[in-house]
Amino acid sequence: MKKITSVVIISLVLAFLLAGSVAAAKVTYEYEAKTSSEVSWTIYDTGELIISGKAAISGYNAGEAPWYKYRNSVTSITIKSGVTGIGKYAFYGMRYVTEIDIPSTVTSLGMYAFNKCEDLEYIELPSKITGIPTGAFQGCESLEEIELPSSLKSIRSNAFQDCVSLIEITIPGGVDTLGNNIFVGCISLEDVYFMGDAPSTVGEVLFDDDGDDVTVYYTKDASGFTKLPWRAYNTDTFSGEYEGGNDDDDDGWLDSSRDDDSDIWYGDLNEDGKVNTADRRILTYVLAFREDFDLDDYEDRGDVDEDGEITPMDDIILSRYIDGWKNYELPN
Repeated sequence: MKKITSVVIISLVLAFLLAGSVAAAKVTYEYEAKTSSEVSWTIYDTGELIISGKAAISGYNAGEAPWYKYRNSVTSITIKSGVTGIGKYAFYGMRYVTEIDIPSTVTSLGMYAFNKCEDLEYIELPSKITGIPTGAFQGCESLEEIELPSSLKSIRSNAFQDCVSLIEITIPGGVDTLGNNIFVGCISLEDVYFMGDAPSTVGEVLFDDDGDDVTVYYTKDASGFTKLPWRAYNTDTFSGEYEGGNDDDDDGWLDSSRDDDSDIWYGDLNEDGKVNTADRRILTYVLAFREDFDLDDYEDRGDVDEDGEITPMDDIILSRYIDGWKNYELPN
């Protein structure tokens, strides 16, 4: 009898908790698609906008998207798998959005799609996107990092204009077209990494102040960067992304030659077998005491200067190592 009673009590508790979790997120507004060419969307009082369907999100004029009126309460956007595209001005002015999740089914972006998403800090574009259109991320003042897919072919004018928090960006090797004023107003921008040859079509102005504060990096086997307009900028070569080895001996990290096949440990914060900008982002988040990043989980791999704790100096060393600075090594 006691066992049955316990089961009943546990069931009641679970039902209560489940009911509480459901009740915690209330629908503020929702729209159910009426045709196959539309998407459905729901806004919850938690600040999440969820969009679903088997069609593209329509294009609008600035400020006319149906969820724009809720812009002051929406803090995250989740686009479900099946949605095929994002139209122009779709998320224009959603200034308090900090997270946007885009599925692999999205293959196109419209002009000014994320324009003035002022609190957006990070975004990863899906693998089938081939172009970033005009003004797509213009005015995203908090954007620190964007992951661009290898499928990318073009970045159009003003794409990242006035992204004042953007410090560095990596341009995939397939990009052959850069529009005008792409990085104008990016006052924090320091490093631009190109993974392929110099784009054949380049806008007249890319950076503020003729790019005096920006260094353009390209791989040693790339072509075109010794010609105009690139020779008017600060340029340097870098080795590209390092791919680590898989040896069984646990002898720490490698030296600055980057050709050792020893196990990766120091600097590889996400344990994916390589040290790159993803690890640098995690270390930055750890130092910023982000809720999802427990310091203890990264102490051994993040303490690259081996002083017993993770400090901003570890971030500096890791960043300079990743950027290929001479005389910056990770521990052996």
